[in-house]
Amino acid sequence: MAGFFVAPPIAKNILEEQLTKHLSTPRVTRVAQIERVRINPLALSCSVEGLSITASGRDPLVSWDSLQASLDLRTLISREWRLRKIALDGFAGRVAILPDGKPNFADLIPDEKTEPGAPDENKKTAILHINELSITNARIDYSDASLPQPFSTQLGPVNFTARDFQTGRPDRAPGEFSATTESGETLSWRGSLAIAPVSSRGEIRVGNLDIKKYAPFYGHLVRFDVTDGKLDINLRYEVATDADGVAIRTAQSDIALRDLQISERGNPVPAVGIGTISLSEITAEIHTARPAAPVLRIGRIAFDNGAVALRHDARGINLAELFSPAATDSPASATSAPAPAAAPAPAPDITVGEVAVRDFTINIEDATLDAPLLTKAVIDTMSAKNFSLAKLDSPLALELAMRIAGEGELRAGGELALSPMRGKISAELGNLPLTLADAHLGQFLNARIEKGRLAVKADATIDPENGLAVAGSTSVTDLAVKDASGGPLQSWKTLAVREISYAEKPAAKIAITEIALDGSSTQINISPDGLLNIAALAKQNEPPQPAPAPAEKQTPAPASAPAKPAPAASEPPLLITIGKVTLNEGRVAFSDQSIAPAVKMSLDEINGAVSGLSSENLAHADVDVRAKINGAAPVSLTGRVNPLSNDVYTDLRFAIDRAALAPLSPYAGKYAGRTLAGGTLNIDVSTKVSKRFLDSANVITLDQFEFGEHTGSPDATSLPVGLAVSLLRDRNGKIILDVPIKGSLDDPEFKYGRAVRHALANIIMKAATAPFSLLTSVLGIGGKSDGGAELDLSRAEFHAGANTLNEASQKKLTLLAKALGERPALHLAISGGFDADTDSAALRSIRFSADLKQEYLNENSGGQVSAGSTDALQLAPAIEARLVEILYRKKIPAAEQARAETPPTPEAMRAQLLETIRIDDDQLSQLAAARAESVRSFLIGKGVAESRVTLSGKPATGALASLELR
Repeated sequence: MAGFFVAPPIAKNILEEQLTKHLSTPRVTRVAQIERVRINPLALSCSVEGLSITASGRDPLVSWDSLQASLDLRTLISREWRLRKIALDGFAGRVAILPDGKPNFADLIPDEKTEPGAPDENKKTAILHINELSITNARIDYSDASLPQPFSTQLGPVNFTARDFQTGRPDRAPGEFSATTESGETLSWRGSLAIAPVSSRGEIRVGNLDIKKYAPFYGHLVRFDVTDGKLDINLRYEVATDADGVAIRTAQSDIALRDLQISERGNPVPAVGIGTISLSEITAEIHTARPAAPVLRIGRIAFDNGAVALRHDARGINLAELFSPAATDSPASATSAPAPAAAPAPAPDITVGEVAVRDFTINIEDATLDAPLLTKAVIDTMSAKNFSLAKLDSPLALELAMRIAGEGELRAGGELALSPMRGKISAELGNLPLTLADAHLGQFLNARIEKGRLAVKADATIDPENGLAVAGSTSVTDLAVKDASGGPLQSWKTLAVREISYAEKPAAKIAITEIALDGSSTQINISPDGLLNIAALAKQNEPPQPAPAPAEKQTPAPASAPAKPAPAASEPPLLITIGKVTLNEGRVAFSDQSIAPAVKMSLDEINGAVSGLSSENLAHADVDVRAKINGAAPVSLTGRVNPLSNDVYTDLRFAIDRAALAPLSPYAGKYAGRTLAGGTLNIDVSTKVSKRFLDSANVITLDQFEFGEHTGSPDATSLPVGLAVSLLRDRNGKIILDVPIKGSLDDPEFKYGRAVRHALANIIMKAATAPFSLLTSVLGIGGKSDGGAELDLSRAEFHAGANTLNEASQKKLTLLAKALGERPALHLAISGGFDADTDSAALRSIRFSADLKQEYLNENSGGQVSAGSTDALQLAPAIEARLVEILYRKKIPAAEQARAETPPTPEAMRAQLLETIRIDDDQLSQLAAARAESVRSFLIGKGVAESRVTLSGKPATGALASLELR
């Protein structure tokens, strides 16, 4: 009876006293309390009920409802402790990690510096054998205040059972374990275990593990937030220990992560969402002491039903930032000694049967563009099979099927070994909308892609010896591009690049069988405000600001200059060959709305080919392209070129035949001040380029070119364009301009178009400033005067006082008459002129000579000879001197003669007589008119129509007749 009634209270007191004593430390007082102790000496059993251990009056650290133990009678006759049963019910424990990282029971842990006593190797530990061990309805509260964010959880109820558990023997005891957390997570184990040696086999299951809940443990290490996600683990394992270490094996295990949601920190919208990530058929094997490599086999890794928000903004790619490691606050000490190098561990043997992705959506946003891009791609299926880390030279089987922007489809597949990289990949992209590139195009061009489809087909071969080789084709169909105003700019039905091949070795080469452009249409517009649409295509971006110059630093001069590295051997240039470039039914339309009426023209029916393009220096491509201006006038470009070679070669002929000029009449009306009455244009350009020197013959022919009515345009030039036309137009109604252009392509100042424009502008300017020089130049009839200067046909010189043409003037007027015969549209206005000094002096001399002759005739004929008959008379000097004195006595007053101190000489008398002769302006004007009439009569005599030669009322200056072309 004492065992039933006396022993329990004594045992209770002893237990409370000893537990309180051994669980208390100088820093913490722990108090043990027990409600009841039961002892059954007949059954050899006892129980401790209502135990609680509290510290400093707080909530119990450990408690249980009941702990029962019963001793097996065989213990009395054997060398082992045998217990029929140990049962713990209603256990509750509180484990707390304090801010300093130590547990709330750290004071109970022996100091590591305390040296334990030497173990007694001869002492044998008694074997413990428990028939049944059970823990039921247990609960553990866990909290951790040492983390950046506090963590707490409650595990319970917890149940555990084991049967035939014993120490000292390798027999494993079967058992079970199960637990649930406050958030519905489950943890279970079913299997067997042994203590000596330690071994276990069984199955561990984790269900519904809340990833977000454990963020305090990993949140400071990453840059993202896990807002949802549940983890399930099914692990079949075996653990065994021996003298060499621990061996761990798993087989047919599975891991699944469900409903994963990852967002940028502080942003509730998920950046990554995955329905399921599953790892199935996992097998692993590792031994802690053996040199064999760890083995990991995964039958399949699958990502199903996912969505990713891929965004590009000013900070970069969001996912790159999202999954980059977070900065930590505990950098490694720079002064700590480096750890000794460990022997290299064998590389793990990892194989994965398949990595598969299904139904995965990628939402794409590019916020760096002026017009943000929003689109998505959907991976229907993607897989990689047969991966082995130990056999990277074995090929992976790859497969991909995805949709882009709802319409584009990408299919790819093949085999690829990773090291060395070797394999074959095939890919086919179809129906990809080019509107995806519109936002990027808008960064550089004032244009918008309205529609278009891209298709690509390629087969790639990667080989370490032969390098990369690619073969395929591509096309862009139904393209339509609009300019900044919303009007059409460029379109085509099909641009096909057929049979493209690239080979990296032995020398890099790109070969294209054909580039075919079908149904192309280009629209060139000038808006009402004068803006050319193609000139406004490029956006004007602000140039980058130069970086500030670094501050100069004084550095010591090196003792000797470092040796220059040897120049790397130059790689052979990339060889490019294009079999043929074909154009079919192309069109270029031009419209100018800045002028009234608007000008509209087009280049239609553009067809042709360029065959045999190659970057080889000796290869020349044949060019044959033809079109029609406004559907009528033929245009052709023929010859041979080699634009891809470093040594550019060109031998081309460009021709336009009988293009009507009437559509250009609005330009003539505005800038020339007159409409176009008619005419056609022919252009014949032959251009050769060799050794980067250009030699171009440019012949421009205007046939039956005529100006019409005056428009009174305020923008009309003041240059005599009508005169220029008349100067250039021959008797057959043609204007032929031969404009040769030569120059080096390496000369930065030489530009072909600029040279042509400059030459044509010079012709117009010369018509205004030197029309006669232009006339003789285009006709090739110029000559030189006796002094070697170019003949000036704009004037006919006369001897002083004369109105008859001298020999030199007759020569010039003969050439001018010939020129007027070649240019029937030209008219000539003649202005006579005089020089008041020289012509007056000459006229006095002529009058005086006539007076002398008349005096002579009067002496010898009794005054019966008329004045006109004196022209052919020649007087001897003696007679002339006598006649001068006679006239002096007659015409000089006697009083004036009497004032002379000495008799005058004949020269003095002549001079005094000349002063008495008066030449007035009327006489000089008559001389000028006579000179103009003399020129007119001469030209008419040479065959120039009287209607084309008129006398101008405007006097000229000098002893000449001035000529003006009209």
